[in-house]
Amino acid sequence: MNNISPKRRMPLLAVLLSIQLVLFSSTLWADNVDEEKINNYVSAFWNSFNTDLSAGALDSYLSHWDENAERITPTVHAKGMKEIRATYESYLLAFSDFHQTELRRVVEGNVVVSELMTRAKNRKTGVTLSLPNVAILEINEKGKVMRARVYLDTAKFNPQPPEL
Repeated sequence: MNNISPKRRMPLLAVLLSIQLVLFSSTLWADNVDEEKINNYVSAFWNSFNTDLSAGALDSYLSHWDENAERITPTVHAKGMKEIRATYESYLLAFSDFHQTELRRVVEGNVVVSELMTRAKNRKTGVTLSLPNVAILEINEKGKVMRARVYLDTAKFNPQPPEL
């Protein structure tokens, strides 16, 4: 967090604290969730972002999502695989060289909060963005992402998905 400006650090900290409150009051899908397995699923998910999505292997990346998943951001609420695919297709058209660094992870049952630094190169300008963001993932019993809520600076990263 040292490389994030003080102006951006406070909102990120506020989001993290709010998320922790939600986690502690949430009802989980099972009392005996194996958090080590959840950790492994999430590691595979983020690794796929860095390897598969960066290489344009969208199907490989999407294999980590449940068919009925939701991906919620301040600008796009994608429901189901068709809409999630369309969202990532628009990202791949606008950006290349995706890389995500996970700065911190909190696991509570099947809910994972990851503080991330995402980098991507704008295809039109050639400028590489560095985007601090926080993702709250809900993982199902099959190890797939059921819901991803991503909080980010929309002024830096706001490609519009194609119309479905």
